[in-house]
Amino acid sequence: MEYSLKQIIDSRTPHKKYIDKLDVWVFLVVRPLSNLLTWFFLKLRLSANISTAVSTIIGTLGAFLIMIPSTKFTLSGLILINFWIVFDCIDGNIARTTRTSSKMGEFFDGVSGYIFLSLLYLSIGVNVYNNYSLEISNVDFTWLYIAFGSITSMSCILPRLIDNKAKTMFSNYSSDVSNKDGYSIIYIIGLNIAGVAGLANPLLLVAYFTGKLNLYLVVYFVIQTGIGFLSVYKTMRGIVVLNNEGE
Repeated sequence: MEYSLKQIIDSRTPHKKYIDKLDVWVFLVVRPLSNLLTWFFLKLRLSANISTAVSTIIGTLGAFLIMIPSTKFTLSGLILINFWIVFDCIDGNIARTTRTSSKMGEFFDGVSGYIFLSLLYLSIGVNVYNNYSLEISNVDFTWLYIAFGSITSMSCILPRLIDNKAKTMFSNYSSDVSNKDGYSIIYIIGLNIAGVAGLANPLLLVAYFTGKLNLYLVVYFVIQTGIGFLSVYKTMRGIVVLNNEGE
């Protein structure tokens, strides 16, 4: 069966289209590109799971290219990192358009995201460690860049894992971490700046071309760690409330 670009676009529910509009980069760049690539993938009769595998390979390859000590691979890696989120949207587009959504597909998509997040900031930290120095009072603290990258990646993953565990353990649990309905302007700004699908991607390229990847790493270490702690706190608070109500 042939699918049109309009069918791909219309496969998204009004609610999902609303969520897209909250993130400027997703709305203007990521979603339009993913729709076009989805049309191409459907022409090739590729499944949603194949698309998930492609996005996983792209993200993983990009991260490893960034970690190679030679700087000649860095830009290629950063470009692949930017395209990961575009390809990550294709599997959902295919599943909705062809009506082949499945729990297995959702599982693979989630695993792909965790793999990417576990490598994203870690790879940037390794790159910065290889190409920048950090001396304080004549003491070499360059190793901190790898620590910053590791902690930042962990801060992106851990709140999601705790939130998912809460969903499986408490049937009445309502997630404040993944639920984007009713976001205030502060949360929307935070989503645009810190979201892995948002402006963090083009800003990564800006940081590379301006020679400020080290500053980018430190800034996002602060941002993502802060958001991570806040997200875990909100999840734990929600669980405590549910537990007390159950008693």
